Amino acid sequence: MNIDLTYQNLKNTTLEGSKFITAVPLSTLEGVPDDQVIKMLRSVDQGAINIMTEVNNNIDLEKERLLNEFTEFYHSGSFLSKLAKEGYTIEKIQNLIFEKNLRLQRLQLVYDLDFNSTESIKKSSGVKYDMVKINWIDDQGKRVRKISKTYGKSGNSGLKFSIPKFFEDHFEGYSNPILDYRINKSKVVADLKATLNGEDWVIEFVATKKSDFIENAVRLEMWKMYKETYGL
Repeated sequence: MNIDLTYQNLKNTTLEGSKFITAVPLSTLEGVPDDQVIKMLRSVDQGAINIMTEVNNNIDLEKERLLNEFTEFYHSGSFLSKLAKEGYTIEKIQNLIFEKNLRLQRLQLVYDLDFNSTESIKKSSGVKYDMVKINWIDDQGKRVRKISKTYGKSGNSGLKFSIPKFFEDHFEGYSNPILDYRINKSKVVADLKATLNGEDWVIEFVATKKSDFIENAVRLEMWKMYKETYGL
């Protein structure tokens, strides 16, 4: 168990700021010319938000907090002395180090995803689907298969119909989805309109590859597992 290596790997890991799905409040598009609506839907510089930005920021905040906590614990002689005074035996301290190292490794998986993507075929119809098998680290520190999940029909053709399910699984307050939504009777058709926490949003699928969608969906699954494991 190379704790310093685990620490450095997590410290040096970053999330790329991929623009996967953008969203704009429907109310802000009232009376806006079509050409400007298109710009607003596609660019965070024009008023859209990247729906993964808040998630990625929360992951980075947990990383910073965890690294600081681990540094204080592992490299502070005063902290170890405090544990000894509280009656911690060497064995208990070793177990605590293992648990903290395990948490670092699990958060690392949220950054460096561990999954396999394959095609599965529905025998009755012959339709191909994207099947993803996601790995995790168990309480003994071993790599295990945790989730097997289908992400819609195989390839880019299945992307549009996978997105509503993606929102349903990972975003609270999501309801009333409408695909191919015409904005305010204009010529602009957004990929999706949906209600998020009581407000109507129009949503554009900026990612053009199914692999981009799967990567972001898997990251949300890993982040969900991490939060559930540690009660966040």
